[in-house]
Amino acid sequence: MCTLFAVGAALLRATGAAADAAEFLRRAGESRAAAELTEGVRQGAHPDDVALCLELDRFPFAMVAAVEDSLMVLRACAVPSPADEASI
Repeated sequence: MCTLFAVGAALLRATGAAADAAEFLRRAGESRAAAELTEGVRQGAHPDDVALCLELDRFPFAMVAAVEDSLMVLRACAVPSPADEASI
């Protein structure tokens, strides 16, 4: 859940749309899902994962979720870095 908010700005940037990441990150950090992950209520994630999800541009890719054969699958999608965009 947090990842989707955190990469939202990166994906918009990759498509040429303007976006302010601050609102995505604020909403993700204040979400019930983020609190439950951090507090260990939800299983399958380390509590530190939320903070990592909220680090904008930490990695040169975003994870895109899609349903494949009734399973949710994450695949990496390359996202240009801010430095790459500045040279365009």
